[in-house]
Amino acid sequence: MKKILVLLVVLFPLGILAACQQSGPSGTMLSEKQRNTVLAFSEAKTDNLLEGWNEVNYAHFSKDFTVDTLKSIPREQFEKLRKDEFTGLGSYHSREVEGVVQRSDGSYTVIYYVVFDNDDEVLMRVTFQADEPHEISGLQFEK
Repeated sequence: MKKILVLLVVLFPLGILAACQQSGPSGTMLSEKQRNTVLAFSEAKTDNLLEGWNEVNYAHFSKDFTVDTLKSIPREQFEKLRKDEFTGLGSYHSREVEGVVQRSDGSYTVIYYVVFDNDDEVLMRVTFQADEPHEISGLQFEK
């Protein structure tokens, strides 16, 4: 009986871990090779986004947005997001990739843990179109 209990205690977390690696929020987690392919085009665009954030430069921030994203995050919305009293984030300092997910529509979402002046536990999701030039079609901050 003890051996069965030990086996269940060992196998249950492994099963959960395997399930988590196969599907993520709103999509499927990618293999290491697929993940690296997405990061090869997404990192430079994320750099632009966050450099524009720090510079308080909407043109730089939105450089890689789709037309629809430009409409949903116009200059006025960017200015509200940047104001400390609205988000309280401050300037961007660093990020770490948490995961890369392929969504059911074919787009990719890169999930980051981001450190800002006033908060070091921000989850940021940046969604990229599947087709070239892989423009940013979504952006979400979660504190």
